[in-house]
Amino acid sequence: MVLNYGRYNQNVTIQSPNVGDVGDRAGAEVLLQSVNIGSVLEKLFFCLLILVGFGASFALSRSMERIVWLLADCLLVIYFLKAYRPMVSASFYAWPLLLWPILASLSSMWSLLPGLSLYHGLQLAATILLGVVLFVRFKLEGTIKLVFGGLLAALLLSFLIRERDKFGNLEGTFTHKNQLGAAAVTLFYTSAVLFLSGWRRILSGAGAVAAVAAIVLSHSGTSLICLAISAALLTISAIWIASRPVFVFCAAVGVVIMSALAFALLNTNGSVLSNILGLLGKDTTLTGRTVLWSYGWLSFMDHFWLGVGYKAYIASSETTSGLIQHILQQRLPYLHNNWLDVAADLGVVGFTLFAAVMGLITSRVIFLFFATRDLSAVWCMCFSINTLIISLTEGPLFRNHSMLQVLIVVVLLGTINSANSSRRFEQRVRTR
Repeated sequence: MVLNYGRYNQNVTIQSPNVGDVGDRAGAEVLLQSVNIGSVLEKLFFCLLILVGFGASFALSRSMERIVWLLADCLLVIYFLKAYRPMVSASFYAWPLLLWPILASLSSMWSLLPGLSLYHGLQLAATILLGVVLFVRFKLEGTIKLVFGGLLAALLLSFLIRERDKFGNLEGTFTHKNQLGAAAVTLFYTSAVLFLSGWRRILSGAGAVAAVAAIVLSHSGTSLICLAISAALLTISAIWIASRPVFVFCAAVGVVIMSALAFALLNTNGSVLSNILGLLGKDTTLTGRTVLWSYGWLSFMDHFWLGVGYKAYIASSETTSGLIQHILQQRLPYLHNNWLDVAADLGVVGFTLFAAVMGLITSRVIFLFFATRDLSAVWCMCFSINTLIISLTEGPLFRNHSMLQVLIVVVLLGTINSANSSRRFEQRVRTR
């Protein structure tokens, strides 16, 4: 049986706003030339931004990292000025995610640190709009290739630098092994999708191998889980696209294997959770995370409805964050749980909004896959599920200057794939 996935760009039906739809053909050509779409320098910069956004900034000074994001903000303004209509049209379809910075900025009215909440709320809006720019400029398939280029460069630098933490885990050019692991997992399923699509298979295959090697050397438990889930999703999706009878057979075999694993875990000494954590090299406190979560939960219950303000729980001296950092003897950027971070900062209102938007994106991604059976939809599905898993132990979303926050905007806009929504999307771009 020959598995024929077709050429990558031929099967992609995802429509993005095209500046060529603005005005007549001559005017569109002038506009395209004025913003210099597809230039080498532009792609290199976005690859650098992806590298920095995933935390691979060890080789750069802190000031250089800020300069990269400042340049990105400047480019954001230029893009909106040069191609106002398609940018605004695409932003309209990203409205669920734009509700996040609106709430974050409004929280300055009751925040313990009003100035900080307003500043980071505006930065969050700029980060989300940068995702709009990325989608309009490169579409979904182009963004996938940019992610591949940026993360492959980051991992190659990590192998060259070979920086390790005090436990001997590879960190490379990243500031923490978990950041290296998250980037490697993203590179793995990105490389796999490009490989299956037939795009430069030697290079994309090498990227997948490098990603697996980086995950193993980092000893990141979360990344190992994400790697296994990504591999399973890619395998299941590839079989589903190729042949549904084969998919049913493989699914039955998978159920048998999972049942055997569950039986083995249930019949070993200790609880199932402790056995799983032991396999991942973790203790029952998840290396101190449960301590953070208990204090974060107490703050959430004390400020149930609106929280203490965006970014205020960790930064304010009036909360228990100082006590937590004293107990753990380390500086904490967040509570290592995205959901609890949002709940502590923005209360049940923020938590509900966060959950609603994530549910919307996840459901759209699943619908996109079953509607198109396309490899770009597989990438969106891998990204969404892995981001949900990472959000349980890290803080990648609802966060300014985070590349996962930028990419989830691309995924949301990429789900505009059905015939009706694509037609409305194109019509709106033409008429605005």
